[in-house]
Amino acid sequence: MSASIRRPVVTIADLRKGGLDAGENLIIRFQVKRPPEFAVYYSDERVVVSFADDPALAAKQRGDLAQIAPVRGEINGLLDDWRSAEPRPNLLLTNKYLENQARKKRAMAERFDQRVADALVVALNGDITGAGAVLEDIKQDIMAHRAGIARLQSLAAAAVGVLGFIVLAGLFGDVAKDSCNAGFSAICFPDGAELWRGALTGAVGALFSLALGIRRREVQPDFNFASNVTEALLRILIGAIAGTVLVGLIRSGFVHIGFGGVDPKNTSPLYYAAAGFLAGFAERLVPDLLAKGTVADGAASPPLRQPAPQRELKVPGGDGPDATKRGGSLPGGGSAGAQAAEAIDHAPDQSREDGCVCDHDLAEDEITDDAFLPVASGGVEPAPATNASGAEVRP
Repeated sequence: MSASIRRPVVTIADLRKGGLDAGENLIIRFQVKRPPEFAVYYSDERVVVSFADDPALAAKQRGDLAQIAPVRGEINGLLDDWRSAEPRPNLLLTNKYLENQARKKRAMAERFDQRVADALVVALNGDITGAGAVLEDIKQDIMAHRAGIARLQSLAAAAVGVLGFIVLAGLFGDVAKDSCNAGFSAICFPDGAELWRGALTGAVGALFSLALGIRRREVQPDFNFASNVTEALLRILIGAIAGTVLVGLIRSGFVHIGFGGVDPKNTSPLYYAAAGFLAGFAERLVPDLLAKGTVADGAASPPLRQPAPQRELKVPGGDGPDATKRGGSLPGGGSAGAQAAEAIDHAPDQSREDGCVCDHDLAEDEITDDAFLPVASGGVEPAPATNASGAEVRP
């Protein structure tokens, strides 16, 4: 039966600079050391708190600091890579620059850790609310600093992408110059110069849009270097494609864009450059144009015949105000509106003949008998008859 090994209890007074604490962390220096109540010091990893030697007081201190533990965890997550920043060897002879950048990151992390240590001292002295406010301000400052670095990374990646695209376009232009003279090339086609011009200015327009967004703080970059670079390069690629598509739509006649009343049919190369820049700057312009486009099947739809307006018809057998109907039922079946349409929808050879029969007398067989007329409805009921004494007299 093996005996259990018990570690010696490390008190606040036992902690020394350059020694190890109870968690075997190397103590770099102390922020505050107040035996036997607490100690706040810097280890080789982060800011550490050593609670009181009294178990009851230590339990209370742990409960108080648990309220601000989430914010402390977020701060540590934002600073961990700065604390351990080291230059990586590369083949571009920029080791000195990378060493300076790593040193700056470690110094920045140390400054923020000092502010965190001050907030922890405030919390251990009983002001948890004030310590939480200080830690929240520290977190916001770190996020703002990292956001500035991420925006700079995005802008630099976008600028490099534009320059690379310009170099690529120049190489394609040189190749196309020789191969087009030979009569065949995969990159030689009509209006190719205008399309390349639209692609180049579209990429520049996308870079301009990204720069304005960064200046207005509208671009929310990620804290990940790879995702910032990827998003910036994608914006440049989308701008180049949008500039090419818009210039192609203008050259083919599908889209007409006027700048200051300029006729799109009589344009200069600068017009297509401006159109490509507009497509790259307004990221939603080309997608919206493509979404609103319609595809025709080649067959023209037949013209729609306008319906004839309804006319008032006189109901046979009546001559009062109620005898005129509009759109109602007639004895012969069908609606008055349909019969009115048939009455004025003359054939071409009868277009000059008058179809009105109002001034003609009807024959006996053309008059509808009262028995076939619809039952009358509405009207005013007569008042009952009364005698001299006012009593109602029924017939």
